[in-house]
Amino acid sequence: MSRDQILVLAILAGMLALFLWDRLRYDVIGLSALIAGVACGVVPRSRAFSGFSNEVVPLIAGALVVSAAIGRSGAIDAGLALIVP
Repeated sequence: MSRDQILVLAILAGMLALFLWDRLRYDVIGLSALIAGVACGVVPRSRAFSGFSNEVVPLIAGALVVSAAIGRSGAIDAGLALIVP
């Protein structure tokens, strides 16, 4: 296994541990992993934020905002109250 592969696996393992720990928000963990990848040299600095230019990113961000709004509004609880006695 090459050095880059070991570094990527270590970053992924760290992310998994932080997700399981559940003390940090997922966006903070993702940004930290990106910074770690750039700092280790497995992600080129010139390409670090190129993924944000993809047209799917606003769609995913919108879905996250809508799902958070639905969860906080109580609509899910009201719908479940109709289904579950």
